[in-house]
Amino acid sequence: MSLPPVFANNTAPLYQSGIYVQMIPSTDPSFGMELQRSVGSTASTNFSKINEATFLDGARALSYFDELPFDGVARYYRARLTRGGWTAGNFTRIVGARPGEVVIGPPPSRRTRGGAGGRGGTETPEDRGIIGSVPLGGNPISSPVAFTTRGTLPIKTAVGAAGALSKTLRIPYAEFIPSNDNNTPFTANQSYLTPRLAGSTYGFFAPVVLPRDTTITGLRCRGLRNGSSAQLAVDLFRNDSTAGFGSIASITMSTSTSYGTGSAGAFSQANSSVYSFCLRAILKNGVTGGVGRLQWVELDYTMSDYRYGI
Repeated sequence: MSLPPVFANNTAPLYQSGIYVQMIPSTDPSFGMELQRSVGSTASTNFSKINEATFLDGARALSYFDELPFDGVARYYRARLTRGGWTAGNFTRIVGARPGEVVIGPPPSRRTRGGAGGRGGTETPEDRGIIGSVPLGGNPISSPVAFTTRGTLPIKTAVGAAGALSKTLRIPYAEFIPSNDNNTPFTANQSYLTPRLAGSTYGFFAPVVLPRDTTITGLRCRGLRNGSSAQLAVDLFRNDSTAGFGSIASITMSTSTSYGTGSAGAFSQANSSVYSFCLRAILKNGVTGGVGRLQWVELDYTMSDYRYGI
């Protein structure tokens, strides 16, 4: 039985088709870059993500080969900077090209562009994989400090800039506990917290747990106060280890026949290592009618980034 022939030293080049895309990174290598592609159209709704890459320290550019059929159909590309915990940057300008034939294996030392197939002879730039190359980007980022565009790459908000992220913390009524241990009569069901006895005023406290490096900017509550003899009020307290305890924002709900939301006036309270915070709810059911019921309390706050723990 004869064995099949073995071709040692096969020097024929290997070809495939596609488009090379070159992306210029930010000068901050912690940013990655998302690459999107659209087929035959520059409409923004037609783009979809095809790659997301990170850059090595000191990298001047990143090349991505988009393997495509040699079909003559234009592809369009755009890119933007990305990073975990950050809003993605603005997109670059849109650029496009048609797939070209590139060499992926060892070519002969000299080739010519002989005919449509490009086989044999003197080597040309197209044979080196330059055909269909699309540079993305422009000037690298030198100072990531604002949501603007320099060249064609976005400039991100810097880590540590005040107020980069806006958040809301909701504390449900079930987090509140009586302010004393003398058998405060109250009802906490699946919907609200309310006193069980009419005519007496009761206080309830709940914790506020926020990350460091935050600033509290808003206080709201939702509940029902459907009579003038009833009461529903909420205070945000700050405990200062050096200056004592005090209210920094408060809400007194107006009377209404239905559940509603009340808000404190505008304020700003920065967190620090010497502060702790809590909420107090004052509830009262009227003797001649009317109830005070609490459903939840919300705090708005800002934080610079996600690096800080509790």
